[in-house]
Amino acid sequence: MARKTKEKQGNSTIPGQFEPETPENVPETPEIVPKRSKSGLFDPGALSPTEAAPAGTAVPDELGKLDLNELLALRERIDEHLPPRALSEVDLQEELLLQYARTKALYDDVVGTSNVPANQRAQVANSCSSILEQLIKMQGRLYNAERVKAMESVLIKTLKEFPTELQETFFTRYEAALAAAAA
Repeated sequence: MARKTKEKQGNSTIPGQFEPETPENVPETPEIVPKRSKSGLFDPGALSPTEAAPAGTAVPDELGKLDLNELLALRERIDEHLPPRALSEVDLQEELLLQYARTKALYDDVVGTSNVPANQRAQVANSCSSILEQLIKMQGRLYNAERVKAMESVLIKTLKEFPTELQETFFTRYEAALAAAAA
C-alpha cells in the first residue's frame, strides 16, 4: 500500500505525492490480542481503548473455535440488530402506522410553531396526507384479499356437496384458469 507523503526533490519535498510503504516508513503498530470473556467467547469490551480492534475486522480464529450451537446463538443475537433481509420480514401495515404517527407528531409540532415557514408546514401536511392515502389503499387491498379468501372457502365447501367427478373437473379447470391469470 502506498502512503501519501512528500516527494523528495533534493532537500525539499512536494506535498501530495505517493511513496511506497517500506519497513522504514511504516509506523509500528502494537499487536492486538483478543481477550476472552468468562464464557470463552471473544469479548470486545475486554480490550482497552488503545487495543481496540479496527471496525469491521473479524476474529476468524475465535469463531472457528465455536461449536454450531454457539455460532447459531451468536447469529441470532447479531440478526436482532440488523435490518430485515426480506420484505416478508417487514410488517408493512405496522411500519406505515408508525410512520404516520411520527409524521402526525411532527405536524402537530410544526403547526403550532409560528417561526416555521409556511412551505415547510405544507410539506409536513402533504406527508400526512400521503401516508393516510397509503393506509387507505393498504386497507382496501387487505379487505379485498380477505373477501376473496372467504369467497373461495365458501365455494370449496359448496363444491364438496357435488359428486366427486364434478369436483375434479371444476378444480382442474379452476387451477388452469388461475395459472393463466397469473401469467
